[in-house]
Amino acid sequence: MVVDRGHVLSLWQSAFIEPARTLEVKNTAGLLIGFREKYYDPVEKATGIPWYVVGALDFREESFDHFAYLGNGDLLSRPTIHVPRGRGPFSSWYAGAIDALHYDGLDSLDPADHWNIVTALIKTEKYNGMGYFKHGLPSPYVWGATNIQKAGKYTSDGHWSPETWDKQLGCAAIWLGLKQFYNVDLSEA
Repeated sequence: MVVDRGHVLSLWQSAFIEPARTLEVKNTAGLLIGFREKYYDPVEKATGIPWYVVGALDFREESFDHFAYLGNGDLLSRPTIHVPRGRGPFSSWYAGAIDALHYDGLDSLDPADHWNIVTALIKTEKYNGMGYFKHGLPSPYVWGATNIQKAGKYTSDGHWSPETWDKQLGCAAIWLGLKQFYNVDLSEA
């Protein structure tokens, strides 16, 4: 499955935070920055995955619960019961995060690729699954709370609802918040 990088870049360049969600995005981006040094910088150092990607996944998967697995939000203290099943238990959030990112291949890039905002957008969608892409929709996992989001949601693993609206912030909204409210440089190169 090939994703058009130019199309993804044009979505990013035209995206904005839905006005009713602005304060929520600002607050979430602020929390992410607050967790950066303790949680995300060490994972970036170990994997090469940018801290802002790790932080957005942390929010999406487990709402910044650092006793949960980055791959699905299950508790670290026992093997996971949701997809991916049977991972863990893990002694720390860091160990679980490294496992989840490696399990889903986020820690490896194609030789011609490098981390930038387009790579981050594509990789986070793949991390969650390409089901929305197959439906011809922008993934709310990525685009939730932006003008790009459309109706349709997987309400649980493998269960599709075309009318359901994902109410959680998407990764792109959080990154727009980092850029807009905290002057974080997210390279488009």
